[in-house]
Amino acid sequence: MRIHLHHKTDNSFQGSRSAGARVGIILVVALLAAGSFFIIRWWQQTHASSANGQIADVSGDNLTNVNTPKSWNLRGKPSEASSAPNAPAELVYQKKTLSEWLEDMESSDPEVIAIAVEAFRGMGPSAKDAIPRLADLLDPARSPSSAAQALVNIGKDSLPVLLNALTNSDVITRLEVAGAIGGLHDDADEAVPALVSCLTDEVAGIRANAIASLQLAPKHPDIAVPALITCLADDDLSVRSNAVTVIRKFGKDAESAVPELIRLATDDDNPDLQATALESLKEIAPERVKAEGL
Repeated sequence: MRIHLHHKTDNSFQGSRSAGARVGIILVVALLAAGSFFIIRWWQQTHASSANGQIADVSGDNLTNVNTPKSWNLRGKPSEASSAPNAPAELVYQKKTLSEWLEDMESSDPEVIAIAVEAFRGMGPSAKDAIPRLADLLDPARSPSSAAQALVNIGKDSLPVLLNALTNSDVITRLEVAGAIGGLHDDADEAVPALVSCLTDEVAGIRANAIASLQLAPKHPDIAVPALITCLADDDLSVRSNAVTVIRKFGKDAESAVPELIRLATDDDNPDLQATALESLKEIAPERVKAEGL
């Protein structure tokens, strides 16, 4: 049998080639997808490291007196969870914090307390955060004398507390504050009316201390001089003595005190007070000293 070879297309081969091409395309797409995934992951990790580095830079220990930075999420935006600022740094003076100086104010050692009182002079107005606790120490059962002086050393910011103590507190507290408040000097201007009111207090020590503070406070002769003249006739020697000394500060504004000063200079039972009254007369009305032959 003779075999005759006819030329024709092999459809099965064509079908196999088409299927192979499809498989190749799928593999290429899969590889591209996998590559994109790893690129995205690499970018996210790199960005996250950068954000974390930013936290370390901002919150380093080399910064002082600053608020705590906000925490940062991976997108570099502030987080709402921890945005509260730090409390202000506590005042430090001579290597002690303000709280430690306040603890010294309650020491049982008088020397420790005295050093603390002077420390408040050094800190001055910058120690005003201590005022509420020092106000508590004005209690007569605690440390009213040292607390009053420490408050004066802080300065004018303490005036409301001191005025309140001067007019509303226990006898011992009033006594200590009356003697200390003049240490505010010009800043005691608002305290003068309260001090003048103290000149009629039933406790002689409060009257005497208030007079002493009037010597340091600004002059208000219109209200101070009449009250001081009354004190020149006080039964208590310390009150009379303080009044005789302080009234000379008012100079010519105290001329109305001359008759009482002449009486004290000539008739008081205490020789020292007589001499002080004469000195005050020489400053207020020297012509009267000559006229009276004193």
